Amino acid sequence: ALLHFDTREFLNVLALAFEEPEFTSELGLRQVQRLVDILLLVMVQQGEEFTPSQVGSLFTFLARQLAKPWCSLHVERQLFEQVVEFLTADSGSSGTMGLHEERQQALLELMRAGGLAHYNQDKLLILADKAAFYRVCELLYEQRLEYDKILHCYLKDPLRKPQVFSYLHNILVIYANTVDRVKVETQIMDNIKELLDIDATKTGQILLLKVAHLIPKIVEKLQTEPKALFQFLQGLFDYRESHSGLAQLKDELNFEPELVEQYIELLCEFSPEKVYPYITSSENYRLDTALEITRKHSQIEATAYLLEKTGDFQSALNLMMEKLEELLAKKLSDDIVIDELCHVTSKCIGLCQRGSTMLDEKSRQSLWFPLLETLMKPQRRDNCANKPVLKELTQQLLMAMSGYVSLPAIIQVILMDPAYKGGKFGDIRELMMGMLSNSCYEETLLQATARLLSTDLHHRLAKLLASTNQGISPRNLSCALCHKPLNVLKEDDNDILFRCGHAYHISCLEPPWHCIHCAPPGSTPPSPAIRPQSLPQTSHIAYKINV
Repeated sequence: ALLHFDTREFLNVLALAFEEPEFTSELGLRQVQRLVDILLLVMVQQGEEFTPSQVGSLFTFLARQLAKPWCSLHVERQLFEQVVEFLTADSGSSGTMGLHEERQQALLELMRAGGLAHYNQDKLLILADKAAFYRVCELLYEQRLEYDKILHCYLKDPLRKPQVFSYLHNILVIYANTVDRVKVETQIMDNIKELLDIDATKTGQILLLKVAHLIPKIVEKLQTEPKALFQFLQGLFDYRESHSGLAQLKDELNFEPELVEQYIELLCEFSPEKVYPYITSSENYRLDTALEITRKHSQIEATAYLLEKTGDFQSALNLMMEKLEELLAKKLSDDIVIDELCHVTSKCIGLCQRGSTMLDEKSRQSLWFPLLETLMKPQRRDNCANKPVLKELTQQLLMAMSGYVSLPAIIQVILMDPAYKGGKFGDIRELMMGMLSNSCYEETLLQATARLLSTDLHHRLAKLLASTNQGISPRNLSCALCHKPLNVLKEDDNDILFRCGHAYHISCLEPPWHCIHCAPPGSTPPSPAIRPQSLPQTSHIAYKINV
């Protein structure tokens, strides 16, 4: 009844009781033996109703008792072998995961207590592997110092797969400069696909920080499996992007252009929506090769960005306008299409603005006007589905244009357009009012800026004039270098006074003249505050500053 109530605690109570003096005498040891025989009889020989965990607890208890130096218990070793076979038999298909873990935990406790020290370790390893007791296998490999084989234990154990990266980190630190490290690296190479399936980013982290020299070998190994190679490279680049600010990892995070370009091509194939964000945030690729890749996979935005980087703004805009025309050809009743249309138009406007800063007036017009024509062309049709949206986009374009193209040229293009030429003023009133408002705003901004600059300049000049009209006097009437009176001069000698208040004899200083007390060594000496001249013998006054 006590065993069924709480086997583990009941055995713990017995273990505490066996520590008492009355159980260490000859009579006490016989009582302990008798009690152990009863436990074996109840739980092993007649123990069909006890769980594996309860049986394991019994043999763990017995192993700990046998390990004590004064113990004289007699337990048949065959019983320990029977309990091992009992715990490992059919555990893989024993029903629930909980029962499987219960058996494994019981066997682990029995091993750690020393109850299986006599057991054939090779046979135990085979039984544990067959029963999927991977924690038991790990313990056995640790005892045999075969650390490289532990990776298999983590990869096969569904409950501990995420912990494999902590194990690899620790084991690579232990094997920093040993021959056994090669075995671990071989295991990583052989199981790279399983590691990528668990967590590609953490796999990349381990490889970058601990075994970076394996990266080219893994890339070569995965060439025939594009999906696995993409997972691998994505893990590497994701980790690099998240840790690009760490100075100590600068060397590890620099990839060869060929590897970056291969990653771009795999992005185009497996994750096309990430191509443009990556292209714009990275620079470790060759422009011509990246252009070839993005054109091959019809990545319009990425191609336009690369063309812009080469300085070919016109080709970049032409490419974006092709996409814009495709969207304009669709029905603009779908909100998704309208959002994409606004997005592409915004991209085109931004491209024109960046290009206009490097072009002359004529080239700017050839950049902006084709885009204006693309937006105005659908509005000429009588059956234009969503003219208000197009007019709003046109107005945004015109307001952006006004900062780079002359206003008369823009107005002339609008008034000559058939969409507005035959209509009334009300048809173009919104466009014209928007352009004029923008022009008035910019003019007001220009006037305010000029006024602020003029006021600031006036205050600076007034402050400078006031300071130059102030007289200065020496701190004392002796030379700051030779300490002789300033009015005691040699023939053809003069005095010099600096704005700081220090005065010197000219003969005491070496050109260029500067205050040796205030000018730091090695700095460019300031000009003297007043023109060198003799101070009068009768009155010591400061002469007017010569600015």
